[in-house]
Amino acid sequence: MVRRKFKKKDIALGVFFTLIAIFIFTFYLWHQAQSFKLGIETADLKNHIKTIKTEVEELEAKKSYLLSLYRVEIIAKEELHLKASKKDQIIYVESSQIQK
Repeated sequence: MVRRKFKKKDIALGVFFTLIAIFIFTFYLWHQAQSFKLGIETADLKNHIKTIKTEVEELEAKKSYLLSLYRVEIIAKEELHLKASKKDQIIYVESSQIQK
């Protein structure tokens, strides 16, 4: 069996290309891991946005209920003991009589 002798230059080139290949493969794996991580974060943020939008809608509905005229009228009558004004208690003023 004849053994082939490698020159230092050939060995160095082989090591260099092997290191380049390892570097490229490592960079590819890192890039894929970062892409996966960003995908998960994006999905989490979308779910968080959906939750916040639902909460805002619930708060808007609660606000509408709390500010409804029917509810205000009930509070005025029951809690504040206010009564509806009579026709003779209402005074109409023309806009020309209002002082600025």
